[in-house]
Amino acid sequence: PGGGCVGSRWDGAEGEAGTPSVVLFGEVHDDVVAHRLQLQVLKHCAEICQTQGRRLVLSLEMFESDVQRVLDEYVLDGAIREQDMLQDARPWSNYADDYRPMVEFCKAATAAGGLAGGLRVVAANAPRRYVSLVARGGSAALDRLLEGASDAAAARALVPPLPLPPPSAAYRQKFEETLSSQMPPPDQASGSCPYIGFSSQAVREGRPEMLEAQLLWDHSMAQSIASALREGGAEGQADEGPPPLVLHICGAFHCAHGLGIPEALPLYGGFAGFSPAGGQRRPAAP
Repeated sequence: PGGGCVGSRWDGAEGEAGTPSVVLFGEVHDDVVAHRLQLQVLKHCAEICQTQGRRLVLSLEMFESDVQRVLDEYVLDGAIREQDMLQDARPWSNYADDYRPMVEFCKAATAAGGLAGGLRVVAANAPRRYVSLVARGGSAALDRLLEGASDAAAARALVPPLPLPPPSAAYRQKFEETLSSQMPPPDQASGSCPYIGFSSQAVREGRPEMLEAQLLWDHSMAQSIASALREGGAEGQADEGPPPLVLHICGAFHCAHGLGIPEALPLYGGFAGFSPAGGQRRPAAP
């Protein structure tokens, strides 16, 4: 499902998928081995793209779309210090050990000039404050907020067009089963998702706002990937060469079984095919 989703192995994803435009790497966020493998996949993709004269883009769930300029100033322009990037880009708490090696590789590869247009890091996720708002008040609450923003066009550019399409039946079932299995038992109802506040009680009650928030995550990342394919290099620079390759890193829930991002990507266009590279050895957190 999802318009060209091809399962892959580490020993030759590009051979199995033909010439993919997107590689989706699903992870368990605290899997140390997966993080090491991601860096190797990134380096492998860089070698291929350098040989083919293609752009390469690293897209990360772990950064939010409103900090894209900060990442460009650090990775592509080499203009700001790492400590300033960290202050303004709001990386996850495990950034230093798990994601910094990939970002630093992109920065070094850009400075070396071996890849056309540099190796951009895309802040692919929706701003956390917006996902949190949707989890509490639904997408209508976010739509009202953006409509009243002083710069509504700029604010709306940070998220996909609202309202989002309804989820597929398979996606809804997967969401309910996964979230319910990972939440604490009823006698520990205070438990919640550390990222956007998915509470145990809200999940058990089947509140539609929770599903809408999850959809906002997936559609935001799909839109970011599609935009990276069209733009290729830094913001506003069209890619006139071969189509770029986008390596997207996200929680496995967002791309496993052809659901989530794979379902949403065709809605935003601009790609020839994509390949999910990476498995999950235990249930993946959203």
